[in-house]
Amino acid sequence: MQDTDAPTITTDIAIVGSGMGGGTLAYALRNRGAKILIIERGGYLPREPENWSPREIFVAKRYRTTDPYFDGSGKPFRPSIYHVVGGCTKVYGAALPRFRREDFGVLESEEGVSPAWPVGYDELEPYYAEAERLFRVHGTAGTDPVEGPRSTPFPFPAVPHEPAPITATRVMPATRAPRLNLFRRRFLVHFLIDSRSVCKLALVCKIH
Repeated sequence: MQDTDAPTITTDIAIVGSGMGGGTLAYALRNRGAKILIIERGGYLPREPENWSPREIFVAKRYRTTDPYFDGSGKPFRPSIYHVVGGCTKVYGAALPRFRREDFGVLESEEGVSPAWPVGYDELEPYYAEAERLFRVHGTAGTDPVEGPRSTPFPFPAVPHEPAPITATRVMPATRAPRLNLFRRRFLVHFLIDSRSVCKLALVCKIH
């Protein structure tokens, strides 16, 4: 740590990171009478056409951290980490599915065994519902055949399919084969704010 002449900031609660986790925690504590400080190492993501370009985001890796990261063999790589106000959720697909009930138990995979969580789906279900209201999640209950039970419906209806070269109307009948089910993802989107459209239904999200 380097010495600095900057003034000392006194706070009751310091939250490191302004992403979805840090932002949600700060929001939940807003009326608790505590002085809250959010610490973010990055600045604001510039608002520019490249925000909505899949090529710029995923191929050119625009906005990603340039900090050195290495895999298990020592090979360097650039992870999908974005040091900006809003964190990694400034550039992502806005999909917010819940964990399945089975995800909280012991899971075996080729890489090993993942131990069970100390809490289960039923304990977290009311908080899932509260988070979906907070983030205005769109979806249709009952369409996902393996989703856990819900205490409340989705706050908003499912996002409609977009027109595409292979449209949903052509894809959907093909998914009626046994053991194959297609359903709309659970999305965090804001379609209207003060009667003006906000969501562009792009492949990546960038909302100030």
